[in-house]
Amino acid sequence: MKKLFIFLFSIYLTALATEALYGQSEIIFSYTSPQNHNARIYQHNQLLETIIPKSTTTPRAIPIGSHTFKIEIINTRNQVIADTKSLTVNVVRDTKVYVNIEARITPSGVEIREPIATKTEPLTPRPTIESVNISPQTIIINKGGNHQFTARVIGTNNPSQTVSWTVTGNKSSQTRINPSTGVLTIAANESSQTLTVKAASTVAANISGTAIVTVRAIKNEAIEPPQASTGTGLRLPAITDNSFASSQATSKQSRANIHLERATAHHDNNEYDQAIIEYNKAIQIAEDLSDPNFNFVRAYFYRGLVYFSRNNSGDVDRAIADYTEAIRLDPNFARLHYYLGLAHMERYMERENAWDIDRAIADYTEAIRIDPNFAWAHYDRGFSYMVRNNTGDIDRAIEDFETALRINPNNNLIRENLEKAKQAQNQANTPFTSIGFSAGTSFSTPAFIGTIHATFGLSNNFFIGGGLDYGLGYVGEKDMTTYTVDDYSSMHPYVYLGYFLPFAKNWYIGSGVGYMMSQYTFSDETVDISTFTLNLTTGFIIGDIFILSYTLRTNFDEFNNKFSAGIIYRFH
Repeated sequence: MKKLFIFLFSIYLTALATEALYGQSEIIFSYTSPQNHNARIYQHNQLLETIIPKSTTTPRAIPIGSHTFKIEIINTRNQVIADTKSLTVNVVRDTKVYVNIEARITPSGVEIREPIATKTEPLTPRPTIESVNISPQTIIINKGGNHQFTARVIGTNNPSQTVSWTVTGNKSSQTRINPSTGVLTIAANESSQTLTVKAASTVAANISGTAIVTVRAIKNEAIEPPQASTGTGLRLPAITDNSFASSQATSKQSRANIHLERATAHHDNNEYDQAIIEYNKAIQIAEDLSDPNFNFVRAYFYRGLVYFSRNNSGDVDRAIADYTEAIRLDPNFARLHYYLGLAHMERYMERENAWDIDRAIADYTEAIRIDPNFAWAHYDRGFSYMVRNNTGDIDRAIEDFETALRINPNNNLIRENLEKAKQAQNQANTPFTSIGFSAGTSFSTPAFIGTIHATFGLSNNFFIGGGLDYGLGYVGEKDMTTYTVDDYSSMHPYVYLGYFLPFAKNWYIGSGVGYMMSQYTFSDETVDISTFTLNLTTGFIIGDIFILSYTLRTNFDEFNNKFSAGIIYRFH
């Protein structure tokens, strides 16, 4: 049984080593020469590279182990004028090997300086890029205004954060975005109501993120929100005279409204600090007088918008407080709940507090309850589901994106994110097919259990699993009535049906059967005992790499268990 296990284990290790052996190390050749002589590099009589003087080859993947190369120096007539019979380079895992070849002139002619210098450095894992997130995802910007967007490149091994910015949907050539800084400038004569800002990774241009910009008219122009709302329908009033002073007011009540109009004018011109000062004065005067004619909802809502647009340290918290107060005064205004959701989502992107993204989803849900045709509430709730990515969230995101697209069928941003959600759904629904190795114990006999295991996915939740346990070590009373146990080993092939729990996508349960073949070694004989087993198992997959599992086994006469931890390779 030991030989069979060793044979199977060697097959498993060979399978894992195939990927580990190749592509995990690199070799780079550099060459210098005082004359215009090229160098040729051979391995196994095959030409690998021809290098010109003062140049370096591109990194070449190389298997782990010892490698022999041959170097030739050739003149302009392609004649070999110097060579090395052999150059041995030892390559270990996850390293970058530099080989520096130097030709020199001697009294006897051209020769290669020996020994050839080699240097080894750790190989930094190549970064991978998965997505690009833009902040903010949605924003309102006045005509003539500007805003700086930020982007975060998501991936592994510290991917480059540089992106290239573009804007589409504009009708004015003066509406533009700085391709390197992400500063968007809206032309004063921009007639388009919606723009799309895109940030593409400079390393992988096909991976990008998008944000939507609603262009707001200023001053005497009519200001239309991106979607109709069923609430109070707040609109900025036309402002025809911004030159008045508080001293011109005939009463404190009118003074509060004057400050409110001033705040609106500063807001329209993106003068955020001055707008906040005027909003504060208006609210303070109106609160002191308990003015029933003052539009507190408008004041709190638009001061919150200013905080959100200015986005200084702490401004998101201030925006949330103002939106919350406006909702308290007018709970049936869908747009207030929507903007509160945007603020919670913005705070989540900054701090990654799970409470904020849950709160954002709840805010969008309330906006949709009030106004089922609020397309952007559907869209942003879908985006939040995508980011949160709990069990079932991708399906919910697709449903929201489809609803938003049905309401707003010409919006490319919604269509693009719908496609991303469907791609994520296809990846999440990949059946669980894997191979792996685990080590564990039963805390009794056997003391050590090594396992080769594999799964074959049947659907998103169901899979067939199987494997081979090899146990060693007797635990218990060595001396029995007439015998002394010297050694113990066992083999246990098994198969089971597994099921991933819907509320915990990486946790599975399963049941199946096995056949336990045990071998007891006594002082004078060896005894084999075999029996069928019923197995109940549960496990947890961590990052598609690690597995923790527990199995309860019984032959209906006695029970045995197995705790194990190991690694898997999942096929996608």
